[in-house]
Amino acid sequence: WNAQPFRTAYLDASAPFLENVSILENIWVPLAWRRSIGWAEVVRRAGRYRDLFGWSERDLRHLLASRPGDLPPAVLACAVLLRAVLMEPEWLLIEPGWFARPLLGPEHIVALLERALGCSRWLLLWPQGQEPLPPEVGWHTIQLEADA
Repeated sequence: WNAQPFRTAYLDASAPFLENVSILENIWVPLAWRRSIGWAEVVRRAGRYRDLFGWSERDLRHLLASRPGDLPPAVLACAVLLRAVLMEPEWLLIEPGWFARPLLGPEHIVALLERALGCSRWLLLWPQGQEPLPPEVGWHTIQLEADA
């Protein structure tokens, strides 16, 4: 997906971060590579989404300055969500485990994504035979066929 001409972002419960740099640097690297966005612009854009997450300015500064290993899993998941939102993707790929994690609550996540990424397309990858989470969302289901 990264080789495609359209922007993509991923919501994955185990989304990797570089452990030896801050969350800001982890967010900035793909944005600088894919979109030529500078450091200060990343901070400014992150500030635009602060209210959607319910964070104070201090909370956001702390998140951006922290290293991934210093954050609890729920806060690290918020960093994954922030990174995806800041990519301003045309396609958002959502892994099955994403909504199963205790984070902001599925309804809050969907509302945040709709407000931040209303015009992008979402592709929710979900195991066959299970209902996608959160069930309140009217997901359009497409059966993907495995290559023979």
